[in-house]
Amino acid sequence: MKFSKKMMFGAVALMMAASLVFTGCRDEEGSADVNISWSGNGNIATVLGTNDSDDAYARKFETMRTKHIDYTATATWNKGYAGVIGVVFGLSKNADGTYNFGVVGLGDTGGTNPRYYVNHYVNVDPLSMVGSANDFLNKEGNKAHVDGDCDWITLKGITADEDGNFTVAIKVALKGEEGEDGYYEVTLGTELEEDGTIAAANKKGTKEVGKTTKFTDKDGNNVKFSETPSKCTQTEAGVYANVYTGKSLAATVAFSNIRKYDDVADGE
Repeated sequence: MKFSKKMMFGAVALMMAASLVFTGCRDEEGSADVNISWSGNGNIATVLGTNDSDDAYARKFETMRTKHIDYTATATWNKGYAGVIGVVFGLSKNADGTYNFGVVGLGDTGGTNPRYYVNHYVNVDPLSMVGSANDFLNKEGNKAHVDGDCDWITLKGITADEDGNFTVAIKVALKGEEGEDGYYEVTLGTELEEDGTIAAANKKGTKEVGKTTKFTDKDGNNVKFSETPSKCTQTEAGVYANVYTGKSLAATVAFSNIRKYDDVADGE
């Protein structure tokens, strides 16, 4: 299903209006609760989280129903250094239960502009994707990223709206040569055009990942690029949230222009 730009931004605005009334519960020892729900035919994720516990983080991760080759998305969240919204792409599961994936991490420091990182992770222990872990870790407890140290980059030219929400447009594109191992190019900007592109004047950041350490499918094969969708390797997409101590995070991620050759139900 494709969203027009107006439909997508309208859906995000409605979701955020509902999301921002969320308040967390607190008991004597503090509590942490993060929920990710899906709507819009399974293409819109709503994140509601609060963290009143003594742990540094409260994390949650979920995949979407539709597998993908690549996609565009619009992410909106409340300003205030509340946490991180992760827009996940190229996800596969290894035989030992660990995961490989790329992620666009979005957040802010409470200042004028949002910030982001793009990274590629391999052999991630699923236990570090939820709970209170301080990073994506492998089963040995070491950092699992392979494309750097997750350095945050400021998205200059993007500011919060009158309600205090940041909105960032994201284009995740599988690139490469016909029939060869592919890599992903992630572009961020202020808004998506009707055709799913980000106009040159609206681009605020770009990063390529997976050129040296390859993305893989569920069988461990390197992701392949093709001009013909049925010959591309499909992987999974998802959303994760990381809520900081003493903060509440409300966000939506609306996926659109999902390029695929069929829809695959959960578990298949």
